[in-house]
Amino acid sequence: MNTQVKVVFVLTFVIHLISTLSFALRIAGVRTRRIAVSFAVFNILVLVSRTANTFQGPLLAKHVERNIIDGVFAHIESDFRWLLFSASLGTAVGLVLIPTFQRLFASAIDSMDSYRSLPRIFLRVFSIAGWREIRDAASFPAKENITHLSWHQAPRGIQVFQAVATSC
Repeated sequence: MNTQVKVVFVLTFVIHLISTLSFALRIAGVRTRRIAVSFAVFNILVLVSRTANTFQGPLLAKHVERNIIDGVFAHIESDFRWLLFSASLGTAVGLVLIPTFQRLFASAIDSMDSYRSLPRIFLRVFSIAGWREIRDAASFPAKENITHLSWHQAPRGIQVFQAVATSC
């Protein structure tokens, strides 16, 4: 597996991780009652995800075309299986990180009052106080939230709309 393919897998992981963590940002926006600020942070996340997608598409296409020209078709199926695995892994890691990032996003949204700048808030992450905040926010999903999951309780309309919105 060459470096180009590894980069595609990492970009796929990042894209799906950000997509999943965007749910934490939406929850943080509702909890802090600052929807507009959460949209600003969400747009930055989307920008990072779309930038990764901009690089991923051509790299993947070039790899597939090179395999077709060389007549190597066995690797294409394997590569797409790894691509799906990296997407699934990114989503799974994002699900585990939702509680932590929900707290971090809520803190970032609250910090907008004092810092008034997303780059300044981002730079705060590299300070000692920022590392302390990350340590204090670290949390795994509560067992009750996992054991009480039921698709039967959620309205079908919401499930359909969520599926359509996520696939677009």
